[in-house]
Amino acid sequence: MGILKSKAMRFIAWAIGILLVVLIVLRLPALLDLRGWVWPDLRAWVEAHSTELNVLTLTFAFFQALFQALSWWGEWRTRRIEEEKALREILAQRAKFPFKKVSPEDLPERLIPLEFRGIRYVPRCAPERQRKIEAWADEKRLLIRGRMGLGKTMELIETVRRMEKKRPGRVFVLLPDGYINVPREPPKDFDQWARQSTVVLVLDNLDFEYRKGEERKRELAAQVGFHQRFKAVVDYFEEHCDDFRVVAAVRSERKHWDRIGYSKKDPFWRTFALRDLPNLERGMVPGFIAALEEWLGIEVEPEAAGFIGWKFDGTMAAVRDPLMLLKKGGQESVSLADAREFVWTFPNDWEREVYEKDIKPYPAARYLFAAMSILYQAGVTPYEYLAVRLAKHLWGLGLREAWERARQDGLASGLRELGWLKGRRLADALERPVAWREEKGVLECPEAYLEGRGDLRANAGLLTELLIAASREKGRAAE
Repeated sequence: MGILKSKAMRFIAWAIGILLVVLIVLRLPALLDLRGWVWPDLRAWVEAHSTELNVLTLTFAFFQALFQALSWWGEWRTRRIEEEKALREILAQRAKFPFKKVSPEDLPERLIPLEFRGIRYVPRCAPERQRKIEAWADEKRLLIRGRMGLGKTMELIETVRRMEKKRPGRVFVLLPDGYINVPREPPKDFDQWARQSTVVLVLDNLDFEYRKGEERKRELAAQVGFHQRFKAVVDYFEEHCDDFRVVAAVRSERKHWDRIGYSKKDPFWRTFALRDLPNLERGMVPGFIAALEEWLGIEVEPEAAGFIGWKFDGTMAAVRDPLMLLKKGGQESVSLADAREFVWTFPNDWEREVYEKDIKPYPAARYLFAAMSILYQAGVTPYEYLAVRLAKHLWGLGLREAWERARQDGLASGLRELGWLKGRRLADALERPVAWREEKGVLECPEAYLEGRGDLRANAGLLTELLIAASREKGRAAE
């Protein structure tokens, strides 16, 4: 009924608006002295009824504004009613307690697939940067973002373990058991452990929970999706627990990241500390290989370990999976010749699965990638501002690329290639890191991904000009 009233008010406002336009048009010839353009009889009638037309114009203008305001109020009230209805749906669909309470020690068994279980945790960064990762355990709401194979689940588990070390025996973990929803009937001892312990809601692969939630929404023909239920769940536990935390992980690839609808403008997402998971640093690869040797019962020769550390793409899976494959093949040791048989990227077909899907179709990401490649080839630190400037120049107007893409993939793809709003689009690309991350103004990306993405020889002059300009700006700023 509210929607119908709102539509009716909008229709009346539009009808009055049309009459108002007619009245203004009738008065226009007199106002603009266009007397020769109007039929004499009509002109005489308008002049004879000038006062009445003025009164009607003002009256219709008042009522048009009134009904437009009523229409806006009706739409606002309708949204409020729909929100209340969505909340009632959340409460009506809920199970007794759709969560499993486990201890931090049980998390590996619950979250890590059987074939990967048992690998001991190894720091991924040098001590200074590793301390920043360890500080994640102090966050109330943490969202870990990283590409596939980087080790998000392992880092998520270790973060919860660090929380437990600060409060031994007083940290409990909640894992989703089915569809996430506000509990209808919590366990009998809920108040006891909720008030005396740290309760951590752990959501590995948050994008999968969102997809599952949307499927549930379609299945029930419901108005409310996962995001509203997720917020309602967090609010519920915040109210009933003395120390409630959320630790979630999400993949950074475009289709997975876009699925959760993250926005800095969303009041709910603003309460989360978004942290991009760093690559496994080259200096830490020997330690991780040692952990894999213990786990697999295989020996990696020093030359092979050095080759892997130089060649791999920064993901833990890129090191783990080839060694697992060699062990399954019956090998007890890995030589340099064995190591040379693998590409050491995850997935092996990274070009097809990641670059072709998440970078190449999007010019902002593609030119940013090319700019980072040129800077790496030149031995220049890939500062974010420098990479963005270089990417803008590489992009140019994009006319030739737009024409070629339009011929191949259609007009929409062609228009995407045009270099309009480059600054805004490059900024958006930086906020959707696929294979890079920003650290203190520097863009970090494994060299394995950057090979052949940019042509240094063709752009050496452009790069030199940008470096000179950047140096002059720095000098003026220092004066």
